[in-house]
Amino acid sequence: MTSPPLPDQCDICRSGDVERHRVIHHMICAYIGPEYDFARSGDERHCPKCRRRLLGAGRDWEVVAASLQCRICRREIVVPEVADPNP
Repeated sequence: MTSPPLPDQCDICRSGDVERHRVIHHMICAYIGPEYDFARSGDERHCPKCRRRLLGAGRDWEVVAASLQCRICRREIVVPEVADPNP
């Protein structure tokens, strides 16, 4: 899976001060949200919906999209993951 390229600036305020984040799907409870929603405790992350500890990529969670968040106006753009047509 790959993501189409994210823009390097905000489409609203045109600021280049942006952060990139992974969008995670927790397969146990079906929560989907940006990586920063999943609380960090040391080396562990916990789901904001069910509070369970994430075990590992491919085991109980997967990356389903990427997002770009503007640090100035806080606008967030989400780009879904797409299958690579040339694996």
